[in-house]
Amino acid sequence: MLNFSQFIQLNERITNIFPDRKEDQEKLQNHLPEINRQIDKSYEDIGGFLGSRKFDMHKVITKPNESGKTVVVGGGAYKGMKKGRRKLSVIHHDGTKQGKTEVANRIIADDLKTGRAVHHISGGMIGFTKNALAKRGDSMENYVLPLHKVKKLFPDENIGHADPDNEDVKAHPNLPWFTTEVGPEGKKEKVHKIALSGAPEHHKN
Repeated sequence: MLNFSQFIQLNERITNIFPDRKEDQEKLQNHLPEINRQIDKSYEDIGGFLGSRKFDMHKVITKPNESGKTVVVGGGAYKGMKKGRRKLSVIHHDGTKQGKTEVANRIIADDLKTGRAVHHISGGMIGFTKNALAKRGDSMENYVLPLHKVKKLFPDENIGHADPDNEDVKAHPNLPWFTTEVGPEGKKEKVHKIALSGAPEHHKN
């Protein structure tokens, strides 16, 4: 007989939800309150999530709790799919070790290993991504995109050169940092990021 922990592992699910798709509306409404709570919690240490929450897709990891109710363990939200690309815009988890592990493996590492999405990351996500890939015997440096590649992939974004005095840049000076803007129109803020991709075509000259 399975114990509860084994039962949870066997019944974990990844669900892709497309907010614009009619057949996904019920799933979206069921999971969106917890997704937003997790996003708020995950980003509260840096002043909150600055970008728009109008996502093209949610990848949600769920499990049954002790009462049999389906709950969100973690996930990721993506933009850019309407423009022919998928960019990971935010990750979130329930704060548990399991939630962090599932997001590291099934969102971060899987996206990069398969080349399914481009990741724009900074701050604590640098270490989180490095650790997720290292546990698979891989290195984040294998996925880093130089500035000219980022500009080519995202011509509609205001991609600029990094400030060498920025705290993230000084903490990781060997990474190809760039600036981009996040937030609603009229309230955009400039942030520093690096971009990662596992798609071979994104690394061609």
